[in-house]
Amino acid sequence: MLPHTHFLLPFTIAYYLSSKGLMTFKMALLAGLVGVLIDLDHLLEYFLHTHKLSLIGVWNNSLHFHRFKQRTIIHRWKGALLVTLLIILTFLISEVVALAIAIGYYSHLILDYVYLKLGYFSFKLGKIYFKESYFEIILDVLFLLILLKLFIS
Repeated sequence: MLPHTHFLLPFTIAYYLSSKGLMTFKMALLAGLVGVLIDLDHLLEYFLHTHKLSLIGVWNNSLHFHRFKQRTIIHRWKGALLVTLLIILTFLISEVVALAIAIGYYSHLILDYVYLKLGYFSFKLGKIYFKESYFEIILDVLFLLILLKLFIS
């Protein structure tokens, strides 16, 4: 999934919780950011293979070239156990921060591993490749509609 979807799912969940008084808007933003920042491991893996720090290179490898896998341990079960332990330790300090991190991290993993193949479209703008699945567009529209309803009410 792409960064916008990795932001929208945890933000939608956390914003719903904030609308019920269970967390703040700032914590909803934190959940969304954690959902996106998990993918910074792609940059590390890209650097280990190419010895370059290039967000465009990481992006293009993920969406077009696929020269190597870019997921590190935090995208696998051992990493999930480690992150879970860190979330538990964070919970001892701040329950709401731990909840925001957990929503961001686990929603990211769910989005990465739950996928319907409904097709996609791709295009290139300058040096940057884009690939968007129809399933992801449907999810994004759903999350945006839920957020719109929450904002209105």
